[in-house]
Amino acid sequence: MPFPPIPSFRSIRLAVPGDIMRLGVVSAAGFRYSPVFGWERPYHEQYPQDTLDSYREMYIGAMKNPRCVIVVATDAYDPDEGGKTEAIIPPDPGVELPKKGDEVVVGVAYWKFEPGSRREGQFNNLEGLRQLYIVG
Repeated sequence: MPFPPIPSFRSIRLAVPGDIMRLGVVSAAGFRYSPVFGWERPYHEQYPQDTLDSYREMYIGAMKNPRCVIVVATDAYDPDEGGKTEAIIPPDPGVELPKKGDEVVVGVAYWKFEPGSRREGQFNNLEGLRQLYIVG
């Protein structure tokens, strides 16, 4: 069976503060298969909202950190996405559900630069975070 075509990569961009809520859902769904997920989140099945919130807090911290950069991939929203993962995604994940086909974040990666990197501070958007959350 042939592989599907390789995407164009035009759907990759820097994360913005407005992505934070969606990043919780994407991370829970994707990282559910990590070998450390069960150790880090042993009560995920009982408290799935805590999983979403902990990922969101992690990304807020990374966005505030001048040594970090977060990159996201976007694609069309699939209303059945929650059924395609073993992670438990609450019916109301704390974010307005998009309509089928709307462009949403579907993947995420972040890096932390080495101390003294010339890129340090280049990717922070603290003003955007302040508009969404109380950030010191």
